[in-house]
Amino acid sequence: MEVTATYSDDSTEKVNNYRIKVAPDGPLTPSDTSVTLTYEDKSTTQAITVNAIVCTKLEITKDPISTVFARGGTYDFTGLEVTATIEHQDEPKVLSTDEYTLTVGGKTIKDGDTVELDGAEASYPVTVSYKNQTDTFDIRVINGYKIEGENILYTEPTDEDNNFVRLKLSEDSGYLTEPSKNGTIRAVSGVADAEYASGKAYLGDLKNGNVIEFYFRSEVATTADISISAASGYLVKDDGNWTPEEMGDMQFNKTVTVTLNGTVANVPDDVILEGGTPEDVGGVNAMLWTNWKTVNFGTMEVKEGLNVVKFVVASEYTNCHNGSCAFNLDYLSVDFGA
Repeated sequence: MEVTATYSDDSTEKVNNYRIKVAPDGPLTPSDTSVTLTYEDKSTTQAITVNAIVCTKLEITKDPISTVFARGGTYDFTGLEVTATIEHQDEPKVLSTDEYTLTVGGKTIKDGDTVELDGAEASYPVTVSYKNQTDTFDIRVINGYKIEGENILYTEPTDEDNNFVRLKLSEDSGYLTEPSKNGTIRAVSGVADAEYASGKAYLGDLKNGNVIEFYFRSEVATTADISISAASGYLVKDDGNWTPEEMGDMQFNKTVTVTLNGTVANVPDDVILEGGTPEDVGGVNAMLWTNWKTVNFGTMEVKEGLNVVKFVVASEYTNCHNGSCAFNLDYLSVDFGA
């Protein structure tokens, strides 16, 4: 639009847009049929036609980092990317979180809302809606616990403590009483790869002999499905400074022994933590550390009171720095079933 001002001496000037006040000054809608342009003390009205935004396609282009939630916990859809194709626009638009809505079980939800689903279904579809288009992704709700790997207790547990993790460098050493430095078993947070983990942190730098213990309580003796979210830590090639360029596959049962209250969890040979190159994980090198896979240990016997799932690292793999390496661990889930 071009605006010309005529002055009292009959001279004219094309007025720069930033010098003109436009009303209405907010976003226009199809009900707006004109705008008023004001420059100095003069105004004029210009007829306009506002076309409604027409979305021709809605697509989930990146899934949330975690799609597993504990009943009674909170939703966290960090990592979800929703892209809309808009009529008459050359490029698809990545939507902000306030532009689309999420519904599950007929109820609108958002980050931070309490998970109220009963966990009776194997999975629940979450519908993403924008304008006249929708897409869906599935979540799993567990009746039990989702214990983040970084939920580390550095003090002696009390009778009230639940859903915590304890770490030892070896079977013969004491439990860690403070966060570890780089290079030893630790909670990885505040760095690029941690952005791709549930809770934006995970357990990393696992080496042979390290011991990780997850604790949870049960009111009765029963059974539960136990699983973890883990990723290969088999660094095959890097830039010389631990930025991965290639990660190798790891056969999970060649990296660790897992027990629940002393009973060994058997993991088949075909459970593989997949490696790859940055091209396999969206072109982001850091995501090779967090290429998560669910490892299920099956239905196991749970006792009344405090239970412990114990991981003792015994890896057959050696990384490109000639050091022992295992997996990265995001969280452990305990599902008592519907």
